[in-house]
Amino acid sequence: MFVLKNAWSSIVRRKWRTLLTMFIAIIVTFGTLFGFSVLHADESATDGYNPQLVSAVIRPDAKTKATYNGTDSSYTKNYLAFDAYDNYASALQAAGLTYSYALTITVPVRQSGDVKAIAGTDDQSADKTGGEMLYRSFSSLEAAHENELGRYKIVKGKQLDYSSQSKTGVLISQAFAKKNGLDVGDKFTVAFPNDAKKTIEQTVRGIYEYTEPAAAGQGSDAKLAKDNRDNVIYTAYYTFAMDGLYAADGKGWLIPDLNISFLLDSMSTYRKFEKVIKKAKLPANHELTSPTLIEHEKQIAPLRSLASSMKPMLAALWIVGAVLLLLSWGSSLLVGRRREIGNQIVIGVSRGRIAWQFMLETLLLNLVGFAVGMVVGAFAVKPLATKLADGNAVSVPGNLIWTVIWSGLGTIVVLMVIAMIRVLLFRVRTLFAARSSNEVEVVDDGGTDDTATSDNAANDSDTADADDTAESAQEQA
Repeated sequence: MFVLKNAWSSIVRRKWRTLLTMFIAIIVTFGTLFGFSVLHADESATDGYNPQLVSAVIRPDAKTKATYNGTDSSYTKNYLAFDAYDNYASALQAAGLTYSYALTITVPVRQSGDVKAIAGTDDQSADKTGGEMLYRSFSSLEAAHENELGRYKIVKGKQLDYSSQSKTGVLISQAFAKKNGLDVGDKFTVAFPNDAKKTIEQTVRGIYEYTEPAAAGQGSDAKLAKDNRDNVIYTAYYTFAMDGLYAADGKGWLIPDLNISFLLDSMSTYRKFEKVIKKAKLPANHELTSPTLIEHEKQIAPLRSLASSMKPMLAALWIVGAVLLLLSWGSSLLVGRRREIGNQIVIGVSRGRIAWQFMLETLLLNLVGFAVGMVVGAFAVKPLATKLADGNAVSVPGNLIWTVIWSGLGTIVVLMVIAMIRVLLFRVRTLFAARSSNEVEVVDDGGTDDTATSDNAANDSDTADADDTAESAQEQA
């Protein structure tokens, strides 16, 4: 009881030191829990990502895409033909990998009749560009989801019918429909890229709008009309085939841009797929990428950015916390309370009791701050971190909570041991040496020397220590 009473009395009298120490403990604990949770969420989002289907595509690399010229049909030499995909399919089968696929085929088409495309900023003749619009077909909904121009939603009419083997109509953009006064059920015509006289009649099945911003050069800033994604006509594969636009022996802009997405059942299968495709040798100007993984990386980018700042933040938090703790708690324990320890020993209080008092002070101060920091962190880390990560879920796993708890308790134990060692290693003679050094010579007006001993008048700040010693003496009596 004596030890606890003295410890509590010391804590109450030193209010500023108490509040500062508890505040430091709260901030460091909350910050540690926050930082660990964000790092864990980032690691889980990267290593634990395993969608139902992982897509993989073989497309021209960035350097090749940079050479694109919409008025030069020789760019079509960069398109892969079915023969090339057949070779990759054979390699995959030989490796025992199973997959499904989604097919996208694109060619430019010319405007015909009264229907006009949305103009580009620097349009050229259709004889050079192949047309003012793009005609893109999908074999399935999965292929539409892999659309390089961005995802879209139907705002009027119906979605494409991928199961029918007959012509089922097309989708046009809301901007294109508005410009030409078209509505669902209306008919319009387009012409072949290499023959303006050869036309195709289509029926508007639905009207779409994109759900994400256009890339540079694919929106209203497009130089050529066909590069503006609002001029793209979407249709199902069978409609495209029945229109006669897929020509195996086509030339110029009639050569289709064939894009096959391989759909794999897991990330592990995708990794094996990568090795097989690279072994089968990609064309020098092509690369293997995964739209699924690219989209995932895009989604977790805010979380990744937040996590990248966590390691230096945690290091700074721990260093600053340690420095402040030493200034508030350490300076008082290691320096400011020397007289208190010495006086208690002189009046007969055992070193063990004094050590227990100091250890209890350390425990109570830091444990309360640590507990508050854990409680606040448990409730506040998830919503705060999720908001800062732009909606990416950040949770506080139970094993992470226990890691912080044991780390915090371990830190408190270390501080208690330091407090104990401080008392056990105290040398009483240093107290008397300090008092002897306070003897000063005073000369009065009569010229006589008088020696007075001052009990360290500069130590007015030790009043609290003296009170502690007095209480100890009373308790001993």
